Amino acid sequence: YIEHTAGIFPLWLSPLQVAVIPVSEKFAPYARAVAEKLRLRGIRTEISDENETLGKRIGKAQHEKVPYMVIVGGKEEENATVSVRSRAKGDEGTMTAENFAQRLDEEIGSRA
Repeated sequence: YIEHTAGIFPLWLSPLQVAVIPVSEKFAPYARAVAEKLRLRGIRTEISDENETLGKRIGKAQHEKVPYMVIVGGKEEENATVSVRSRAKGDEGTMTAENFAQRLDEEIGSRA
């Protein structure tokens, strides 16, 4: 199956479903809060807070074929939202963490 899909697993099968990427270490607490909300719903989530540039962390998640990346910074923290980037569609804009989690639950449930 790995060869058949070239390692691009559907969301429900992917070992890591969401990478939460804070813009800088200043926003790490908000990133942890978002990641915890997702984990409580059973979504396999990891925080990418290495000492690298934002572009490199996004590139690493793309290289690892993570289905969704959530970018959080000052604007997102202020508005209690997340900026969503998918492997398939690229930038998908901002939404609340709750709406994003519901969307993932639906996608996982449908095994799309």
